[in-house]
Amino acid sequence: MFHNRRTLSVFIGVSLGLSAQAMAQTCNISQGDLFVPSISKPDTINKKPGDYYLLSLSWSPQFCTTQPGQSPKNKFQCQENSFGFVVHGFWPQAAHAQSVADHPRNCEQPTTVIAPKTLKDNLCTVPGIQLMQDEWAKHGTCAYKTPEAYFGDIEKVVGALHIPDVSGMAAKTKKKLNAGTLIQAFVAANPGLTAADMQLNLKGSTLVEVHVCYSKALKFQACEPGANANDSRPLTITPKN
Repeated sequence: MFHNRRTLSVFIGVSLGLSAQAMAQTCNISQGDLFVPSISKPDTINKKPGDYYLLSLSWSPQFCTTQPGQSPKNKFQCQENSFGFVVHGFWPQAAHAQSVADHPRNCEQPTTVIAPKTLKDNLCTVPGIQLMQDEWAKHGTCAYKTPEAYFGDIEKVVGALHIPDVSGMAAKTKKKLNAGTLIQAFVAANPGLTAADMQLNLKGSTLVEVHVCYSKALKFQACEPGANANDSRPLTITPKN
């Protein structure tokens, strides 16, 4: 067994003056976490180019409270590690889409199995071998020629995004946070980012995911539809362990 300890600068609360050491995530990979993923049967196929990208950041402490999070399939994320935000996906999106089915999906059939080195190199950002394979098949194939190019751009945008101290906010949930508070914290931490470039995925009032939209040039751009900068919806953030 070996351990791979990585410091992910994406999770540093730069705007709040927090040190890298205080906010960095440690990622431990054991030999048992690495395996050959399976090729899943595509749910729907929509071979079309995307107009922009949506980065989906999952709040891991909340995911790990769910039934899927507590499954042995997700032990790397939820038992072996204690993450904050992790990447759920980086999705090519179609402008003016009316439903999920309108977006690009499963553009290469059959798809390729991701190389072991690529899986290992990106596992600390996209925390699941099968998740990486499925994200490549469903979304990456609609905009990239290789898994390496796809995950390389994920690392690029994640590495440039500054994450505010969401764990600190979680400790203050009794003060009745709202969705706009979190959105504005992201905006303050990232020059050029606006509230319209973000969406929050909530279950009731509980934070599930933060979405950030990008142009094909990997610059911030408005999501469809954009978030409301003055969003007064109540917000609860599950604390990290």
